[in-house]
Amino acid sequence: MDSTPSPQATRPSRFTYIRFLEALLGSLPETEYRADVGSWAKAIYDLRELYEAECPELFEDIVFLERHPLPPHSDQVAGFLMIEQQADVTNVYNPGFERLQIREERKELLRRRSKAVMDAYGAKIEEMVQAILPRVSLPKD
Repeated sequence: MDSTPSPQATRPSRFTYIRFLEALLGSLPETEYRADVGSWAKAIYDLRELYEAECPELFEDIVFLERHPLPPHSDQVAGFLMIEQQADVTNVYNPGFERLQIREERKELLRRRSKAVMDAYGAKIEEMVQAILPRVSLPKD
């Protein structure tokens, strides 16, 4: 039997998709965002298309199901947003759960948890934040 560890087992945990998504959320400016998973999945899908060649380890565990004409779906993105809401990192407001707000004190927690990703990819994460803002931000009233 081969005792060589799998690449998954030897890859540093600091580059899991969870730490990557925490880095993104922790770097967003304070405002309200769309709460629908479809907008977030499409934004992350588009980031993958733009940045996967430069930062493949950030995207390797995020799987997308393409469903034209609907936005792509990702269980990883949907699960991450649900966990963050349940952990009280994000607030989702009624009616219709349309607005998501990332509380400032919780953004600090996200930044601490994703420090290794930010140390390695901070400039790229900032570029990615700017790229997704128009897709996930709610218009100002």
